[in-house]
Formats: sequence, structure tokens, C-alpha cells
Amino acid sequence: MRNIFNLSKPEGGNYFDTFDESAEGCIDASFDGFCDTPYVFYGRQDSMPWVKQDGWKDLKVSNVLFLPGIEGSRLYEGTGCGKTAEEKLWEPVADSLVQILRGAGDDKVRDLFLDQTGSSVCSDIYTKENDIIDSVRGNAIYASLVSEMNGLKSGGTISNWKPVAYDWRLSLDDLLTKGIELNSRIYYATTTATSTPYIEQTLRGLAATSKTGKVSIVAHSNGGLVTKALLNKLGSEAASLVDKIILVGAPQSGAPEALGVALVGHNAGIYKFGFPIVSNAVVRAFAQNSPMAYHLLPSQNYFDSVMDDAAHPVARFAGDGYAKELFAYGVAIGNLTELTDFLLAKDGGRVKPATNDISSAEILNSAIIDYATSTHATLDSWTPPAGIEVSQIAGWGADTIAGIDFYTPPPVNALTALEPMRAYRPIFTEDGDGIVPVPSALMMASSTSVKRYWVDIDSYYKATKIKRNHRDLFEIPSLRDFIKNIITNSTSTPPSYVSSSQPAPLKDNKRLTFFLHSPLTLELTDSLGNVTGLADDGSITNDISDSTYGEFGEVKYITVPQGDTYQLTMHGQASGTFSLEMQESSGGVITASSIVASVPTTASTLASLTISGGIDTATALTVDKNGDGKDVIIITPKVGETVNYEPPA
Repeated sequence: MRNIFNLSKPEGGNYFDTFDESAEGCIDASFDGFCDTPYVFYGRQDSMPWVKQDGWKDLKVSNVLFLPGIEGSRLYEGTGCGKTAEEKLWEPVADSLVQILRGAGDDKVRDLFLDQTGSSVCSDIYTKENDIIDSVRGNAIYASLVSEMNGLKSGGTISNWKPVAYDWRLSLDDLLTKGIELNSRIYYATTTATSTPYIEQTLRGLAATSKTGKVSIVAHSNGGLVTKALLNKLGSEAASLVDKIILVGAPQSGAPEALGVALVGHNAGIYKFGFPIVSNAVVRAFAQNSPMAYHLLPSQNYFDSVMDDAAHPVARFAGDGYAKELFAYGVAIGNLTELTDFLLAKDGGRVKPATNDISSAEILNSAIIDYATSTHATLDSWTPPAGIEVSQIAGWGADTIAGIDFYTPPPVNALTALEPMRAYRPIFTEDGDGIVPVPSALMMASSTSVKRYWVDIDSYYKATKIKRNHRDLFEIPSLRDFIKNIITNSTSTPPSYVSSSQPAPLKDNKRLTFFLHSPLTLELTDSLGNVTGLADDGSITNDISDSTYGEFGEVKYITVPQGDTYQLTMHGQASGTFSLEMQESSGGVITASSIVASVPTTASTLASLTISGGIDTATALTVDKNGDGKDVIIITPKVGETVNYEPPA
């Protein structure tokens, strides 16, 4: 990058004599606004008039506005809704194991609930200036990005930057019309719009002090949707205020994981002492009336982008338990109209479940579905105004939920044979960052003003043994360098792990996935003694290389690379029955499976098996029903079959 300096030659000297700091540029000796000769020279950049010439990139760099993603801003409750003092509701904090077990985290999230119109039940919910989530219990989220931006400011590259904390529960319209700062608190859940909404006001303030008179917007996840809605609101003014837009992991056409959150309650991913601070049931209840959860649902554009990928549908059905859905939609939901009907149970396939019944899919809010449909109809067709360059950046190579598999498990007894059961499990793809699939993150086609880039999370992990995903993408150093290059007008090629073309499919990416439907824990130990999963003491670990433990509604799951020898262990937590499914996949496509079902369990049950390769190498499942070695069940899995436990006569 070069800058034209408009200055005179000192008498008896040369152009370098008046400078003492390194810079790159050229000198306009004739004062005609054109570069005479490029030099690498020493020079102070302060107080020098800069003249831009076509074909040369100006060294002047725009100020930066950062918009974080869902759950990326801290939220507080004041004393207006019964509190005696300010309380931080997000991220929820529990100081002791006793508080966690008593539901302290759930109580904080309940204070964030919204009513059926999508408005906050409590009006005294607010954020604070710059109060984004830098780290969670030692795990950096935006901490390194904040440091990089502070460095650009302190070094004089930019005049200023601002991270904007916002109330991510709300609709995009509320965020862009109702943000107002009062007594160092920023309220978005007010009842009326304001002529100076906080996000727009912050953008205009940054533009006023910027060296270019414009602002570059860096947006993560849901911040990308906020950005597009903001530019729509600015209308014809957008091009005079915005320089560049950088979208990182933005679910532009939605993300199937949002289905899991809204229908069955996907885990919030916040733990302490190994226990979840927020339960899946409360996550689902919170999502029912939150516009945030709805505008993250897959749009018609998303269906169009994956229509040729039969292995990863947004939702598919199988068995007599889903007879009504199969009649209404066929084997898989293929468009937005069908998805809307299913979310509202217009097919008659289900009734609204009890709050804590996460084994049954919820029925959603029709009014907020209409909001989401209208929002995507506008945003999915958005194109950047002339003069604004958009860089879309997608994470790739992490296990990402591509949809939900609704299936009918085998009958346990004659009664369940007459009334088929209904079950579900997530469908995974490697084509994403762990949350947002690539087709959504790179929704806009490439053009002269729209660029597309991939961050190879898999290669980064293999090289560093550091696992990153959607929420902490900014902790990949080369990605931060690339973002800085875009901001500072660098023409350098993408650095390591970032490319302008999609990485090759992981053909050798053979994986094992274990799904457990039951009141048991699920834990896996590799040949080196590393552990991933939920232990009998409630602790959760992910120490096995390239492994993931998660909870999808009432389903616990673990994914690991195939090839090592693993010991699978399950500890009972209550009386009932359980089913264990093992899947083998290659490149995100299931190649083999096996199910052991209808196995009795108690709070003392200990069950285990060993697997040393594909699922055909799995040993018999040993189930010590009471943990005393007296009532032991031996069940041998069969590839491609369901082995249903049958008690002895």
C-alpha cells in the first residue's frame, strides 16, 4: 500500500531529510496530485496532506465498528423489575456447585424471557458501552480481536474503533430503532423508537472522526444480519458512511442448529465444575418468544443452496412414529413453506409439550415466524451499495449441525408397537464452523464488490492441536491478520488457513459418532487415557484429539476420529431404559450404523464396550444393571441392525 505525499524538496538535501519514521509511498514533487517516483523512505505521517491518485491505494484507514454475535454482549437487569441491585444476567454466573444444582443459571435466563410479541418481559434490561464478551471462564472469545483493534488505534493506523454491545434477544428492527443510552446504560427493550438509535449513532460518530470519513464494519455471526439491516435502514446514505464490510461466520440465510435450539433445546455450552449452568429445557423456553432464535432459522435461500445435498437435509422423517409428517412433507422437508408448517405443527403430528419435556419437539410462535420470514425476504436479496466492498468469511472443517433426523425407534413392548415412539438426533456436516454451514456464511455470490473466503479450521487444528469453532474464530491469529489486511487496504494474499477457494473434502475424515437416548452419562476414553464426555461426577471434558461432546435436547452425543481404540462408558442416573446408536461416517456421509435399544437402567447402572476401528469392531455391550456385578446383561451390536434387548422369560 502506498501514499502520495505532497511536499517540497529541502534545499541542499533530498526528500528523505525531513522524515524519521518508516513508511512506503511516493512523492508528488510537482504538486499535481500524481505520483512522480515511488520510494521506500523515512517519514512522519502526521500533519502531511495526503492526495489520492487513481490506481494507488490510500494509506488513510477507516475507523472500525465491531458488531458481535448472539450471546456476545453482556446483559444486565436493574431494579425496575423487583431486583434490589443490578444483576448480570448474561453470561450467567454461578459461584458454587450448589448454586448450579439449584438452578441459579436457569433463573438468570428466565429473567431474560420475552412475551409472545417478542418484547422483553422486564423493561429494565440493558447493556453497557463496549461490554462485549472478551472471554468466558478463561476461554477467549473476542479478547484477541479487541487487543488487535486497540493496537491499530494506539499505533495511529485508525483514529478510533468501537465494539457495540447490544441486546441480542430482540428483533433487528428493535435493535436499530430503539437503542438509547441513559445513565451509562444502553436500552434496546424500550417501548418507543428514538431519532438517534445507539448503533446508528455510534456508526455516525466513528465516521465523523475517521481519516476517510467512513467506517469499516467487522461483524461476527448475528452481527452480520444486524449489519445488513443497518445498511438497509441507512438507504442512500450508506455509501457515504461505510467503507468496507467484513462478515465472519454470519448466518445470512440461517443455521439448522437454530432448529435444535427452538424445537428441543440445544445446550448453551456454558459449564462450571463440569455442570451446565443453563439447562436445555430453559434454553428452549427462552427461545420460544425470542426474535433472535427465529431470524436464525433456515430461510428459503438456505434450502435453495443445499437442494442437491440429499445427505444433509434440514429435517427428515422415518417410521410410523412420523406417519403424519411423512404424508405431509415426504421423507425430507425441502422448502420454507414446509418448514413453517412443521414448526407450527399444521400437519397435526404433535401437540405442545410440557416445558421440561425435551424429548418432544416444541410448537413455535406463528407471529414471530412471520417476522423471520419477512426479515429474510429483505436481507437475503440485499446487495452492497456501490463503493462498499463486502468480504464474507466462512469457517470450514468443523462438525456442524446440518439438520435433524426424526426417526422411529424399535418398539420396546407390545404397547409401544401400537403407539410408535418418536425420537430425533442431529445430522452433521464438515461444511461449516461448528454452528453456521458454509452455504449460509457465503450466501452472496462473488462479484467485483463481494469476496468469499474460507478459514480451514481442520487444517489449523491439525497443525496446532488447538480446536477452534464458530464462537472463537477470532482466536485464529492468521484470520485476525487477514481482517487487519482488509481494514488497512493491504493487497497481500490470504495468510495460512485462509483461502479464496473451498478446501478439498476430507475424504479421509472417517469419524465415529455415539448417540445416547437415556438417563445415563456418556464418556469415551482413548488409548492414551484422554477422556471426552460426561462423567458420573457431572464433569465434562473434550480431551480426546479432535473430539466433541454435546447435548441436543435429550440426546447426548460424542464424535471422534476413527482409528484409535476407545472405551465407551455409561453411568446410570435414574431408572428407565436406554438406547445407544453408533454411526460411522466418511466426509460427513454416514456409511454404517448400529443400534442397541430398550436396555434397562437404574441410577447404579454401569455399561461399557470397546471399539478399535469401524463399528464392526465394537465388542459386546456389557450392562451391570445395579453396579454390583450380579445382574449383568450382555448385548452384541450388529452392523446395519437394531438389537432390541429382550428380558429372559
